[in-house]
Amino acid sequence: MLVSQIRQHTVLPKLMTVCPYIAIYKTDTFFFPSQTMDEEKINLELIEALVSLIANEYEDGAILIFLPGMAEIRGLHEMLLYELPDVDTKFVLVPLHSTLSSEEQKRTFATPPPGVRKVVMATNIAETSITIDDVVFVIDAGRVRETMYDPVTRMSSLVTSWCSKASGRQRRGRAGRVREGYCFHLYSSEKEKTLAPFATPEILRVRPCAFPES
Repeated sequence: MLVSQIRQHTVLPKLMTVCPYIAIYKTDTFFFPSQTMDEEKINLELIEALVSLIANEYEDGAILIFLPGMAEIRGLHEMLLYELPDVDTKFVLVPLHSTLSSEEQKRTFATPPPGVRKVVMATNIAETSITIDDVVFVIDAGRVRETMYDPVTRMSSLVTSWCSKASGRQRRGRAGRVREGYCFHLYSSEKEKTLAPFATPEILRVRPCAFPES
């Protein structure tokens, strides 16, 4: 049902030239009705279905998928390896997170051969820290994993939470950098209205520094 809703959407990409040397490309943005999915669940099956749909029915271009952490990246990686037909010859699957070596991260920027689609699975490191020029499609799970300090237990832990509106815009902006792009947010437009405008600064999330008494 969700895939058919995307298929029925009429895309009318439009190139907007603001000066002879700078081009702004339109990104078509999709949200999913809350009635058709559980927004509190990171639906790897839906992501796999979207990857298959893009591969079968859309033009060439790399896919960038935003996930909260390594566990979800590994889980989706394994699912795509198992579910995608001809995965060894038609896809290049690239997990991307901060613990990868520089050599492993170079695969993110390599251009695949003709007829092969690159799929990059990333944490929020791909929001602003790096730019992957050939990305045309973005799939956004809408989550982020951050260190949070609990003043009651006096302990810090990694917490998965909704991303901010600003982060959603950054993720959307990763598509359409060299031509018109597409962004699929795996939450509803109603949910987006409830997101915080900006991410909480790290200084407000982590344990306060202890200052020596004078």
